[in-house]
Amino acid sequence: MNELLGVIIVVALVSTLLLSFHQASFSFKQESYKYNDNYNLQTEADIFRHKVRNLIVNAGYGMDSIGSTSVVEADSTKFVFLTNDPALGVVKTEISTRAFTTDPTYNPNDFQIIHKINDVYSTDFSLVGLTRFSFEFYDNNFNLLSFPISNMKDIKVIAYNYTIQGADPFASGNTILNTDYPTTSGREVIFGKNLFDWNVIGG
Repeated sequence: MNELLGVIIVVALVSTLLLSFHQASFSFKQESYKYNDNYNLQTEADIFRHKVRNLIVNAGYGMDSIGSTSVVEADSTKFVFLTNDPALGVVKTEISTRAFTTDPTYNPNDFQIIHKINDVYSTDFSLVGLTRFSFEFYDNNFNLLSFPISNMKDIKVIAYNYTIQGADPFASGNTILNTDYPTTSGREVIFGKNLFDWNVIGG
C-alpha cells in the first residue's frame, strides 16, 4: 500500500513538473513571437518614416527661381507641395490618407497612406497597419498654425505623427482589441530647408 502511494506521489510530481515546463515553454515561445513581431514592425516603421521624410524635405526645391508658391494644400491629413526638378520641371507631390477599399489585414483600425506624383498614384508606400497619421505645420518661430491655414507661405516647419500596428493580432483567435496588436508610434519634425532661409533671423 505504501509503495502504491509512493508511486502515485511520484507520478503526480512528475506530471506537475511536466505541466510547469510546458507552460514555461509556451510562454517563452509567445514572448519570442511578440519580440519578432515588434522587431519587424519597428523595421517597417523606420522605412516608412524615412520615405515620408525624404519626400517632404524636398518641398519647395527650386521654386524660388520661378517665383511660385511651394505649398498647394496643407491640413491634418494632406500635404501637397511643389518642387522644380531640373529634368522634369515642376512636380506636384501629394501625401494623404484614405480608407482601404479592401483591407488586406485583420486590423479594423488601419487605413491607407497615399503618395501621388502629378496626380498619379505612386506605389512607394506599401505599408499596412497604419492607424494614426496626422500633419502639423509651424511658422518660422515654431508657432503652430491652426486649420484652415490662410497663407501657405507661413509654413516653414512640417511635423507628422503616426501609429502603426501589426497586420495581425499577437494571438489569432482571441478577441481582437487594439492591445492585441504589436504597436509602434513616432513623430518626425522637418525644417523646410527650401521654404525658409534658416540662416537669416526673421526670414
